[in-house]
Amino acid sequence: MRHIDILLTKDMSYEVLRNHVEVRVLEGCDIQILSAKHLLKVKELIDPPRDKDILDISTLRKIVEQADD
Repeated sequence: MRHIDILLTKDMSYEVLRNHVEVRVLEGCDIQILSAKHLLKVKELIDPPRDKDILDISTLRKIVEQADD
């Protein structure tokens, strides 16, 4: 089973976020995913963050920092 998190706020609406997606292939299907930079922004808006969100934020910060180097 796969889980998909959908987190939207007024500032992070579909219309805003759709301009920041990347296309990836999953089991032969093209899917659109939010860029790491923008996913980090969305995750940082979660209040209160779950343990998983805190771990995701830490991991995403590392990914974004590496991409900026």
